[in-house]
Amino acid sequence: KPIEPAAMMRCIGELQGSHDPDTPSLDTETLKATVRERLRLLEAIAVALFHEAAAHVADSPIDGDVKVNPYVVSLRPEEWEADGLFEGEGITVAEAIAQTEGMQARLDELRSAGTVVA
Repeated sequence: KPIEPAAMMRCIGELQGSHDPDTPSLDTETLKATVRERLRLLEAIAVALFHEAAAHVADSPIDGDVKVNPYVVSLRPEEWEADGLFEGEGITVAEAIAQTEGMQARLDELRSAGTVVA
């Protein structure tokens, strides 16, 4: 079963509804605000999943208080510094989990079932 916490499903829900002829279209400002919110949510999901997967490839655990740039995540530890993964803007794992309703519970569930998450 794929990882589909409530937060991830919310990412596309309202935007998909805008294509339904029975659902009123979003005005421009509401659409922009919704897209910005969804982008922040997707960034948080990327960081949360990266942190989980990186635990399997990194030589040492990644500090959960370090800001991660969601646009350069990879599973190539040898490239993280050159890519600027931990430099500049980003979000911490704690911030990512706080923004992604259900993500931590789903990851915990998969770990306890012995399912490989990464």
